[in-house]
Amino acid sequence: MTIDRVSSINVSRVLHMFYTHGPVCRPDISRMLGVDRSTVTKIVSSLVDRSLVQLLDKRDSTPRGGRKAVFLDFNYDIGHVVGIELQTDSWFAVVVSLRGTVLRTFSGELTNAQGIEPAVQQIAQQLQDSIRSLQITLLGIVVSVPGIVTPHKGQIIRSNPLNIDEPVDITATLRPYFGVPVLVENDANSCCW
Repeated sequence: MTIDRVSSINVSRVLHMFYTHGPVCRPDISRMLGVDRSTVTKIVSSLVDRSLVQLLDKRDSTPRGGRKAVFLDFNYDIGHVVGIELQTDSWFAVVVSLRGTVLRTFSGELTNAQGIEPAVQQIAQQLQDSIRSLQITLLGIVVSVPGIVTPHKGQIIRSNPLNIDEPVDITATLRPYFGVPVLVENDANSCCW
């Protein structure tokens, strides 16, 4: 395993600690994850610089003395994400906060007789103004589709329900409208997530 891969895994583990345990201090992260304190400090500093993690407050030191513990937590107010589900004859979209609070929902009919790319462009046009009017920071979009996909490439490889038999790059279709990362995932995997 490469150093970059290990670093990426450790960043994910630290973020997961904030998500599952709420406010936590660096020494506790180090102890619970079994990662060196200097590694945790480096990761947390990077996350604070990116506004993904925020400093909360200092708590009293232990009866034995020492520094006061600085508690940190994930910055849930950094932005929102949009989830879009494509079905054979309809679509459904939801704007969600990072806490999981639904801010707004949208739906419509899917007319893929002209092809999936024009249908997705039509959905993007309908969502674009509505999302702007919410005055939120959009972090990313996840598109859920029935079929075989490559999430890291943002492509639908094949989908019998959507009449797709050649790869379609959904990311390239949506990114110009929103300018944020787009992830494409199989609907069953999306349900599991």
